[in-house]
Amino acid sequence: MDQFKDKKPQREQQALETRSKIIQAAIKNFSKYGFHGTSIRDINQSIDTAQGLIYHYFPGGKDELFKVISEESFEMIIKEMEDRKKGYSSMQLNDILEDIFKQVTEVIEAHFNELKILIFELWKHKDLTDCDMHEIIFESLGWFPKLLTEKIHQGEIGSIDIELESYMLKSILVNHFLSRMIDHKMGYLDDKKNRQKIFQRLINSWKE
Repeated sequence: MDQFKDKKPQREQQALETRSKIIQAAIKNFSKYGFHGTSIRDINQSIDTAQGLIYHYFPGGKDELFKVISEESFEMIIKEMEDRKKGYSSMQLNDILEDIFKQVTEVIEAHFNELKILIFELWKHKDLTDCDMHEIIFESLGWFPKLLTEKIHQGEIGSIDIELESYMLKSILVNHFLSRMIDHKMGYLDDKKNRQKIFQRLINSWKE
């Protein structure tokens, strides 16, 4: 009996690994060729699985795969951005802005293919998923206005238009983020001297 008990978790683990393998193959194909440029056959061939196995895990085929990838990537990226904000209350603003920049850079590098799908494919297929790319961009820093409020109360900055200043920071980061995604080159903010000048200018304006 114990022998049969051991086989079930092993089968479940193998199933999870196969599902993950299919998803990773689909991400690579969708990010490289787009949704319409990718077929189930392409995904199947790239991982050399048995014909029809993808439909066993994703009965809805390519549409279901795209939906799952979009939603799981969305949740994962939001969570990673949220997890990093812990401890910011006790940090200086220049250190916070530098850490936010590093966080954005790490997310881009770790999830480049997923982000390509969310940025360049998601808007074309809104019928397949409720994910909204704007939420990743703006909700991931949705906590920043509250942080600025805390800094005002601590006397670190003056009485500023919190929503406006938060929007300005998001816009700077989004511009950098999209530039990196489009041309894969180092952006203006990748030079530490450049970003320190911009961040210090922002902070100085908050202190006036």
